[in-house]
Amino acid sequence: MNYLIFVPLVFSLCFFNSPVAKVHFGRYQLSLEEAQLILGEAATLQERTNHESNGKYVSKSTFTALKVDVTTNKLANLYFSYEEYKTNAEALQTIQGFIQSNKNLKGFELLSGYGDRAFYHSDNENFCTIIACKSNILIR
Repeated sequence: MNYLIFVPLVFSLCFFNSPVAKVHFGRYQLSLEEAQLILGEAATLQERTNHESNGKYVSKSTFTALKVDVTTNKLANLYFSYEEYKTNAEALQTIQGFIQSNKNLKGFELLSGYGDRAFYHSDNENFCTIIACKSNILIR
C-alpha cells in the first residue's frame, strides 16, 4: 500500500474518534475493521496484548491477511502498537530514539503534518514502518 494513503488513514484512526475503534480500559485498540482498511483486504486478528506498567499503557495487535498476494506470493501482516505515556516528553524521547537509530538508513523519511513527530521507513520489499507521536501517544 502507498504510504501517502496509509499514513493519513492510520493517523486519523488513532488520533481522532474512530467509529469502529475498540476501547480497553478507556484506551484505544486497533479494531479488525480498521486493520482491514489499512491492509486493503480481509484479515484476521492473530494476537492482542494490553498491559500497563509504570504509568505507560501499551496495546499491541497482529493482523494477518486471509489470502497470499498473487504478485509477491507473500502473506501480509500488520503489526500495530499504541503506546500512551505519562508525559508528552516521554513519548517524544521514545520517537527521537527511533529517529536517531534509523535516520541514516536507506528508505528512511521524516514525515510532516502528522502529529508532533513522524517517520516512514521501508526497504520497499519486505517491510514498511510508520511511527508517529502526538502529545503523549505514540503509534507504530
